[in-house]
Amino acid sequence: MITSWAQTPTDHQIVTRITSLSGDDLEYWAFKKQAQREGVHGLIRYPAMMIPTMQAKLLEIVCEEHGNVRNILDPFVGGGTMLTEAMEQGLNFSGYDINPLAILACKVKSGPFQVDRLPERISELLAQITSDRGCSYAVSFSGQSKWFTKGASIGLSRIHRAIQREPDLWIRRFLWLSMAETIRQRSNSRPSTYKLHIRPEEEIDDTADDLISVFSTVVRANVQRVLDQQDVFVKSGLLEDGCYRGRVGVNFQDVTSLDTTTTRDRYDLLFTSPPYGDNATTIPYGQFSYLALNWIPLSDIDDSIPPNINSNTHAIDSASIGGSLRKAQDKAELMAAKSDAFKEFYQNMDDKNSSYAKRLSGFCFDLHDCVQSLARLMAANGYMVWTLGNRSLDRKRVPLDQIVLEFLEAYGLRRVAQFLRPIPSKRMPTRNSCSSTMQDEIVVVVGA
Repeated sequence: MITSWAQTPTDHQIVTRITSLSGDDLEYWAFKKQAQREGVHGLIRYPAMMIPTMQAKLLEIVCEEHGNVRNILDPFVGGGTMLTEAMEQGLNFSGYDINPLAILACKVKSGPFQVDRLPERISELLAQITSDRGCSYAVSFSGQSKWFTKGASIGLSRIHRAIQREPDLWIRRFLWLSMAETIRQRSNSRPSTYKLHIRPEEEIDDTADDLISVFSTVVRANVQRVLDQQDVFVKSGLLEDGCYRGRVGVNFQDVTSLDTTTTRDRYDLLFTSPPYGDNATTIPYGQFSYLALNWIPLSDIDDSIPPNINSNTHAIDSASIGGSLRKAQDKAELMAAKSDAFKEFYQNMDDKNSSYAKRLSGFCFDLHDCVQSLARLMAANGYMVWTLGNRSLDRKRVPLDQIVLEFLEAYGLRRVAQFLRPIPSKRMPTRNSCSSTMQDEIVVVVGA
């Protein structure tokens, strides 16, 4: 069921288009048969990525009804789903994230694509790796022997040395991203979860050759993904000498401290899905990225990234939305004054001093700061589309959709529409130690 608060003619057209596609059958928005990650969407298994086809359809609807869209923003850009979809529609794109691995993924996906040289260069690189018989470690960090066998560290070091000899920055980034996916598959952490958990001993392979074989498979598959994506862009006339014709900017940025006074940019559209989780924490993007980022030079990603951002397994998550538990009671009081939905939920929590209550307060406080800044960046008559998850805390479902809507309304945006979309597949159990987990997301459309 789609809830509508449409006020303007464009609002009504957007709601009509959304309704006509699904009617009362919200299974349409699950896109179960179209959830494959084609082209560069498949370069990395980043946590909680949006469904490309679903976001593409929404983007198409809003762009066509708005009629004058040029600039789109995703302030929590993650693995770059919206970046690629915006590029495919010829839009200028800006994105922010505090996770260096997300920035790396997006810079690979945005080019400039050195595709003509790529297959030959990959063959040369794999030959270099195979001929390297060195056993020294290219990097050293706390906990390395826990998360990587000796053979894995030797194999990764051989890959690392070969990548560093590549002179082209985009190709190096492409290779680092392929290395990150190799690490996800072959570290001692279970690939079935975003958190760091040791695999069963019988699943751990100690050889350098095994890891290099996995890297070879990953990187060759990723070459094909880039070639497929190039075909899409070329057929649409969106590339010139390997460069995207529009503007793309992806910046390492904590959106809670975004300085909107220093930019003249205004955005016709904002499409995003902020962090959320199913239990006492949000999704641990930092834990997911920690091992890979110990092997990837941050300077190859972006010079603005502080060297201590990945100093331990929790550093990125602590710096992210809701990562701080300090002054939780004060934050809760401030949020209760900003959102009736937050106030009601918080007052009904059994223990206001629990980690659940503190995390909720910290998360909503930081998200409110983001909304306040983002509202200032919207152009007149622009639209925001938020894909949200109502996570569980203390066995209760947090009404995040209503909290976000109240934040947005407080800064001058109007409700347009809201609907549920079923989550077709999840890398989580249907229940965890806290409660039943999310089986759907909420899509919220608001107008500026």
